[in-house]
Amino acid sequence: MSLLSPHWSDGLAVFRHFLRSEFSEENLDFWLAVEKYKKTRPLSKMAARADKIYNEFISTSAARQVNVDSLVRDLTNQSLRGGAGPASFQLAQDQIFSLMETDSYPRFLRSRLYSQLANHNAARTQTANQSEPGPAEPANQEIAAAEVDQS
Repeated sequence: MSLLSPHWSDGLAVFRHFLRSEFSEENLDFWLAVEKYKKTRPLSKMAARADKIYNEFISTSAARQVNVDSLVRDLTNQSLRGGAGPASFQLAQDQIFSLMETDSYPRFLRSRLYSQLANHNAARTQTANQSEPGPAEPANQEIAAAEVDQS
């Protein structure tokens, strides 16, 4: 999913908005939290961040629990008890990515929000290719307009 690329922040914001409308924004938040966690330095800070991620997303009592199967939940818990490391959440992250890739993302690609984003980016590219100066309309205005349309 190229939307998860940091180079496409407009797309990520619109995808987040779409997930919020489907009550599954926690999947993206978990995936992004794990990506940030993997880059934690110094490594001594990993345990505290791992606890926070586990308690927010993986624990059976988590307020924003992601939909991972019980085996992945148990293996993640065991991995963390063995000492937090960059790969501690890999199985859970892979499962959530797969869920988004096969479920949420295809629905997003068929959504009105995605259509508006694609049209916005096409217009912006066309303007840039023509080298005509002028401000591009911010994507967050389109999100707000789409939000009104969906109500």
